[in-house]
Amino acid sequence: MFVRPSPLIIGVLVILIVVAGVVGYFAGSAAAVPRTVTITETVAPSVVTTTVTKTEKVTITETITITPTPTPTVTPPPTTPPPHWPKEIVFRTYSVGSPGYVLGGAISSLVEKELGIKISVQPGASAANLLAISRGEVEMAYTHAAWIPFAKDPAKAVPIWGQEIDLSNVKFMLGPTERYKVLITKRPDFPVNSIKELADYIKGGKAARLAVGGPAASLEDFLFRWLLEHYGVTEDVIRRAGGSLVVPGEAKAVESMIEGKLDLIFDVTAVPSSNYIMLDTRMPDVKTIPLTDEDIDFILNTLGFKGALVVDYLPKGTYGFITEDYRTLFTFTILLVRADMPDDLIYQITRSICENTEYLVKAVSAFRIFNPSTSWKYSSNLEIHPGAKQYYIDRGFIK
Repeated sequence: MFVRPSPLIIGVLVILIVVAGVVGYFAGSAAAVPRTVTITETVAPSVVTTTVTKTEKVTITETITITPTPTPTVTPPPTTPPPHWPKEIVFRTYSVGSPGYVLGGAISSLVEKELGIKISVQPGASAANLLAISRGEVEMAYTHAAWIPFAKDPAKAVPIWGQEIDLSNVKFMLGPTERYKVLITKRPDFPVNSIKELADYIKGGKAARLAVGGPAASLEDFLFRWLLEHYGVTEDVIRRAGGSLVVPGEAKAVESMIEGKLDLIFDVTAVPSSNYIMLDTRMPDVKTIPLTDEDIDFILNTLGFKGALVVDYLPKGTYGFITEDYRTLFTFTILLVRADMPDDLIYQITRSICENTEYLVKAVSAFRIFNPSTSWKYSSNLEIHPGAKQYYIDRGFIK
């Protein structure tokens, strides 16, 4: 059933509708009014920088002092020997016929010709020579550089020389004059191929005719005996088996091998050596025995030659019987003089040798390794004689 609203209610509704419309109108009008935005912009004035390049001429005066390198000036030899020089010098070298002995003779002839002083050449052995010059028995001597560390250590010197070595009277003059390498040769039918096999052969009661290339108290003499003893063989054992061990020197040992009088030679020889060139020619089927790892370890570490002897090779073809690279040990020879020798004399002997290398190489080809400009570096920690040192300074070798 429909109920008719009262006039009062209708009137109120009409009023509300009118009010809502008016409010909506004004609200819409307010939303449409645009906002006013004020923007302030500050514009900095332009700054223009003008660069002006101005070139000026500047004169610089600089003084440069040039110091020329002075030309080395070597003191020439005196026309006659001064009265304070000795009348004769004794020069202890190596065994007769060895390259060292031949070179000693060539040096003697050269010095006598240039300085008018006689040098008497004597055969010797590297270890014995060092003892002799330390005692003042000779004025000049060869030795192997390998001996110097032993001579400086009393504990090592006494077993070798039977006494301590006083090196205060020993000075270095020059070196190396030759390189020396261990070389072991044997008859082609001798049935051993190592030092150990040789020792076993002898201990089995079989005779072996053995030699060292140097004289008694040479480096090869000591090394060979020590190696044999390492494997249980002494000279008495060799003799009881009917064999022998001799020390005739290199030239005689090689000759005896060619003549069939020796079975094996243990040598420390200059390379090349005229003796082994002869052996190669007259006994081309001669054989070699190499040093084994055990041999080398014993020599370098047990005996204490590490640093004094160095592992090296004889190249294939050095001699005809060297059919492959031959492992060995090497050292080199140095020339020593007494400390009390006159400075000007040692200066002139050093000059004579250094300025006549071609002549000396013709006498002994192994001398070709000698280099005057570096000679002073091979002193083996010995003091260089003042006379020799002054020559090296004058030549510009020592700065």
